[in-house]
Amino acid sequence: MASQPRVRSTEDFANSLQETWDNDRSRQKAQVFKYELPNFEKGLGAVRLTKSDILSALVQVHKGRGEIQLHAHTAEEGFWWVVGGRVRFYGEDGPIAELGTNEGIHIPRGFKYRFETSSDAPLELLHVAAYVHKVADKRIDYTRMAEDQVIYDFDGRI
Repeated sequence: MASQPRVRSTEDFANSLQETWDNDRSRQKAQVFKYELPNFEKGLGAVRLTKSDILSALVQVHKGRGEIQLHAHTAEEGFWWVVGGRVRFYGEDGPIAELGTNEGIHIPRGFKYRFETSSDAPLELLHVAAYVHKVADKRIDYTRMAEDQVIYDFDGRI
């Protein structure tokens, strides 16, 4: 990894990624990145890969009990691809799919969803997001994340 991780609270995780990339002018250039499984004990590791004004990519790594609460994005279309491990995705009305390595799901903007790990192996999820212009990009949380959830923020850009 290019740098040491920053430990984040659950509340400022999404905002911190947006602020970091908004303040980084390199997004107007070609961006080279590398993904390696980050080294941490348990919690959520977010390896930022790239971001522009219309697209972002990161790998979320969940070690231990990995779970993201029910939420939606106002301007973000999400593409999730399982790099390793297993995951269950849920919508507002219940289960959508259980996915393993090389399987994925598209989550449209405004769709309420959550997910959780469904195996003991670390869950590695590639998240590619596209953004709608002229719509404020807000994350709307419908439930709270576990208070003991620790988030490690890694930079995969070279």
